[in-house]
Amino acid sequence: MADGTHSVWRHAGAPRSLVLRLKHGGEVRAAELLAAGMVEEARAMGLGQGVIVTSVTMPAIRRRRRGIDHGRVLAERVAEGIGAAYVPLLRRRKGWRHTQAGLNRQKRLENLWDAFTCAPLDGECVLLVDDVHTTGATAYICTRALMAAGAGRVCVLTATAVPEARRKEKQSEAGGAMERPPTA
Repeated sequence: MADGTHSVWRHAGAPRSLVLRLKHGGEVRAAELLAAGMVEEARAMGLGQGVIVTSVTMPAIRRRRRGIDHGRVLAERVAEGIGAAYVPLLRRRKGWRHTQAGLNRQKRLENLWDAFTCAPLDGECVLLVDDVHTTGATAYICTRALMAAGAGRVCVLTATAVPEARRKEKQSEAGGAMERPPTA
């Protein structure tokens, strides 16, 4: 069963600034501040004992360029705050995938389709932590991989969410949600 995405703040103002400082500036202190609010939300989600916390795996080239895997740092802080294990379950398949920045939902889905594999799971509840919920494409693709690997439940928690009007605009640019693989 896949649950919806929970976001703590709107992607604006101070929360947006903290996400950008973490993501592009490598400021670990920003992760600590964001995680504090995310931990409260995670506790309210009723995840139960034995939840596994994971993150979206960043491409190695981008991780080397930035010097930090901001998603992992954020997920580790959330895991620590809720007393859960952080496990890097998602692995990127070989091959270059372009950044998601500036892409609409359809292009984001195409960009990430079959990009991830996952370590085998046995019915566990997984909390997927990410920095920003924009169109939902990354959460959708990662949830598919986690469920295919045997997760019993996947919950998504992001620090911020792009305002609903902007998400709908991005989705309409792409023609709405996509439930099957992109066509060539």
